[in-house]
Amino acid sequence: MRAVGYCRFSSENQQDGFSIEAQQKAIREFCDKEGYELLRFYVDEAKTGTTTEGRTSFLEMLSDSKKGEFQLVIVHKLDRFARNRVDSAVSKKVLKDNDVILISVLEKLDNSPESIILESVLEGMSEYYSQNLSREVKKGMRIAGSMGRILGSIPFGYIADKDNKFQLVEDEAKIVRYFFNHFAAGVPLVTLVNESMRLGYKTRKGNYFSSPTIRSILANSLYTGDYRFGKTIYPGVVPVIIDKELFAKAQTHFRPHVTPKNKGVVYLLTGRVFHCCGAPMVGYKSIKKGQEYYYYRCKNKEPGAFIKKKSLEDTAISCLLKFLSSDEVIGDVTKAINKTIKNASKGQDINSLKKEYRAYEEKQNKLLDVYLSGVIDKDAYSLKKAELDLQMKNVDRKIKSCLVSSKMTPSIIKGAFEYYLINIKNSLMDDSSLQAVISTFIKRITVFSDHIDVEFNFSDSTVAYKRDNA
Repeated sequence: MRAVGYCRFSSENQQDGFSIEAQQKAIREFCDKEGYELLRFYVDEAKTGTTTEGRTSFLEMLSDSKKGEFQLVIVHKLDRFARNRVDSAVSKKVLKDNDVILISVLEKLDNSPESIILESVLEGMSEYYSQNLSREVKKGMRIAGSMGRILGSIPFGYIADKDNKFQLVEDEAKIVRYFFNHFAAGVPLVTLVNESMRLGYKTRKGNYFSSPTIRSILANSLYTGDYRFGKTIYPGVVPVIIDKELFAKAQTHFRPHVTPKNKGVVYLLTGRVFHCCGAPMVGYKSIKKGQEYYYYRCKNKEPGAFIKKKSLEDTAISCLLKFLSSDEVIGDVTKAINKTIKNASKGQDINSLKKEYRAYEEKQNKLLDVYLSGVIDKDAYSLKKAELDLQMKNVDRKIKSCLVSSKMTPSIIKGAFEYYLINIKNSLMDDSSLQAVISTFIKRITVFSDHIDVEFNFSDSTVAYKRDNA
């Protein structure tokens, strides 16, 4: 029988015997022992197994399984294949539909009921390991942070000592104090830029200080001795360059940023719900005797054209759950997705797409170097990184459209829908994710005086609910 090997390692496992070379060696020896013809390897380096996102070789293997070139996919351990039970089940279903068998070198499993149960347990353990590892890493970072060990980039004014803790660089600290003292005294940023050039002050890269670079220094509370990592603050673990009073005074000279007002309440059906007069229905809050009430109200303010927010959203979600459970709907969605994959993969050159993706990765690495060197501030870095992330996501989506060219089956779609059902029923989705699912499947909701119509995508059906039952 002809076989291919699949190998993967996450960056944290590179040194513990799960290297690509170790996995390939074990798979080769296994094939020699069993008499299998090993055609090639599919390799994903430094990729997590908790999702198929970004695992291009894995997706390529699934796509190639339909060609009939091989009958076996061999992994060193099952957790190299996936650490998420939903992804594992869906991916194995793709292989099964293409008459390809998944084999683990270390876990001897067959098709007996006992092996099926054991495989499920092993997958559950792998998923637990991945989640527990994440928790332990975060715990380790909290402990390291509380001891003053460096967890991220090192700001101007410090270097790392032999214990990876912040060590003050007096020549740089003198420049930091200069910026804080003069800015707190009312000297504008543009003047600080010019004066620092006159004095010959330069960054570690040998460049003169720009306005964004000085601004990022002035906004960094680390110089007061408090180490902030994520949402956690570790007080007094960093050598102090300026006191907290001077830092606070400097902050008062920044122009306040105008931030959008946080409305607090999310209206899940925004853009999807309309009054029977044709106008959209928008979020509306009413306060009676100090109590707040939330509604969807007709934008034209037609008499009586409003409905309680919770009632309408509960109805829409209930209707969505029934929709996702329908075999007829699953068939319609399967056809629609296969048509989309077919159209998307036309005219796409996967090699040029991969080259484009690598180019974006290179841009991200250069952007990070520029940020760490202090040339740009955090806001500018975050803005440009978000732009590159979006471009990479679009290219990655095109790559997957080419790779996953095998037909989706109703069983695969049903598995995906069950994932949505579990998360919605158990309230595991945040508002933005739930809103995305609603907008994907619900086309339009129309509110009448006596009933509500819910119209879906992928299906011609419209479900009507009486207003009293909503």
